[in-house]
Amino acid sequence: TLVVAPTSVLSNWSEQAKAHAPGLKVLVYHGGDRGALDAAAYDVVVTSYGVLVAEAPDDASGKRKLSGLYTASWRRVVLDEAHTIRNPRTKTAKAVARLDRVHSWCVTGTPMINKVEDFQAVFSFVRCAPVDDPAVF
Repeated sequence: TLVVAPTSVLSNWSEQAKAHAPGLKVLVYHGGDRGALDAAAYDVVVTSYGVLVAEAPDDASGKRKLSGLYTASWRRVVLDEAHTIRNPRTKTAKAVARLDRVHSWCVTGTPMINKVEDFQAVFSFVRCAPVDDPAVF
């Protein structure tokens, strides 16, 4: 499981996992000295939106090879404060969409709608057909 959250709550995710599911192996994958990621060695990897964007492969050019978070095939990706991706044109929304995943979860306690289009990026992330397609939405 990959949890993507604002930097300010990374420790909360790690501490809560350890407190409520002590058998899980949790890695906080953040900071300049992250090192190589062996996602298979952990049950839960917690990271920030900033790290996700920093490691994202280039959209069209393919110049940057896959590394870090993008080398794993995630069973589930959880977005905390999912309203962060409400604009599908941002680097963050594009980086999230490029993750290889089976299941996608969005969590937020913040009202996320300023306009109805704000929901489309979230629908796209969770693959909620047919509204995950911007043309249909």
